[in-house]
Amino acid sequence: MGIQPPSSQGTFFKVSGVVFLLLSIFLVKNIYQNLNNVTEVRQIDSVTPEVLGAFDQNQQTTKRTAPATYTVSKGDTLFNIAQSQGINWVVIASLNDLKAPYTLKPGTVLKLR
Repeated sequence: MGIQPPSSQGTFFKVSGVVFLLLSIFLVKNIYQNLNNVTEVRQIDSVTPEVLGAFDQNQQTTKRTAPATYTVSKGDTLFNIAQSQGINWVVIASLNDLKAPYTLKPGTVLKLR
C-alpha cells in the first residue's frame, strides 16, 4: 500500500512529452528544409551581380568632398552633425578632443577631417 501520485500529474507530463517531441521533429524538419534551400543556387535574371567596393568605370561618378570644418548651431548634437556630414561621430569627437558628455556650444568650429 503505497501512496499513488495524482493521475492528472502523470497524464500532464506524458502529454507534455509528446507535444515536445512533435515540436522538436517539426523544428528539425524546417531547419533541414531551410539548409537545403540555402544550398540551392537560385539565378534571377533581373539582378546583376555586384561586388562590394567595385565600381563601373563607364559610369561618371562625382566625388563629393565634405567640408573641412563645421560651425555648431543652436540645437546641434554631435550625432546629428556626424549624420548630416556623412562622418562617424567618434571621428569628429576624436579630431576635436571632445570628451563625454560631448556638450557642444553654438559658434564652436569643429574639424571634420
